[in-house]
Amino acid sequence: MIRWARTVGHPSSVLIRDTKSRISQQIRLWSWYRGEQQGSWVNHYAYLGSDRSWIVEALFGGVEQGTLAKYDDSNVCWGIIIEHLGFSLREHTIADGAALAFVGKPYNVVSIAKQFLDGLFSKLLGRDVYLLRRLSLPGVAAMICSQLGVKVHRVAGWKFMGLKTVYRKEQKGISLRLRAVQILAELPDRRAAPDCIWDDALEHRPSLYRIVGEINPDLRPPDLIPVIAAKIDKDLAW
Repeated sequence: MIRWARTVGHPSSVLIRDTKSRISQQIRLWSWYRGEQQGSWVNHYAYLGSDRSWIVEALFGGVEQGTLAKYDDSNVCWGIIIEHLGFSLREHTIADGAALAFVGKPYNVVSIAKQFLDGLFSKLLGRDVYLLRRLSLPGVAAMICSQLGVKVHRVAGWKFMGLKTVYRKEQKGISLRLRAVQILAELPDRRAAPDCIWDDALEHRPSLYRIVGEINPDLRPPDLIPVIAAKIDKDLAW
């Protein structure tokens, strides 16, 4: 079942956690490398059409159009449905066209492998390593689920943001050194994982997003960070 907020607005992002699949568990494990106190909460992204009756998602068989009922009827998936505040119906309609244009594109298995390897390097170094994902050829039509979300929203003018490491000069006496600093910057589609979109909506810029639906509330992770659980409940009560 889906628990909807009293006022739904124009939601366009669905973030999903498969509670049973081992592949999904691995995706959450290897996309947890940005210093979060606890692990990644979601492993899949789907774009929700402006009339809320259909979704577009990148699956192993390619980019497909389906219905939200797929997750509404599931007994193994938990998730949240997100409204991007300031994302007008006109912009949502533009994003609809972009999402539908991607239907039939192949799934980017190579990109998943790069996500896992960068995740391994990130765990070893203790920070988000954006290395192999950066080495993608331009014009590649294949994509993973989160790349689909970033690309579709970018067409309509919405940019997801993520943490980026930059190096700034720091003068101490006569010595000069570079200090690593994390800033918020536009999230490249090649870098994106479902966890990145979750982070933007619930940690980096929560004031710009509102939770308007929760898929299968009974399957909500029992160890979900209290402040995030409180935001979900507060937004759904609105």
